[in-house]
Amino acid sequence: MGDRSGIKTGGKKPKTLTDAQKKAIRDTKQVTVKKGDTLTAIAKRNGTTVANLKKINPSIKDINKIKPGQKIRVGGSDAPTKRIGEVSKSPTRPRTIAQAQKMGKKYFFDKNGKRKAAVTAEQLKKQGLTLAQWLKKN
Repeated sequence: MGDRSGIKTGGKKPKTLTDAQKKAIRDTKQVTVKKGDTLTAIAKRNGTTVANLKKINPSIKDINKIKPGQKIRVGGSDAPTKRIGEVSKSPTRPRTIAQAQKMGKKYFFDKNGKRKAAVTAEQLKKQGLTLAQWLKKN
């Protein structure tokens, strides 16, 4: 037959993995999906994230569609460090009384962004102060 150049094959090019993906895959172990498992549950059990599971398992197209018996790679080189970094991030503005007191702040910001005094009723009672007195003092 003649030259095949110029003939469309209709197939997609195979996806090539980046060096980071190849390294992540090398540093993994394989687990088998059990009935009732979700990627979130598998990620939590293995100290990683769903994003990392998706990264090292390019065959997973839809994170909501995994089947019992399916083999999934877990672990990866950046899983633990990424998770620790996300958890240890401290807020710039305290969101609770406890956070405000730990940071040495007199106020915290509620979920609506409203500034509130960082003192509990129990602490006011112990000091023998009203909220107005505490605010004036602080």
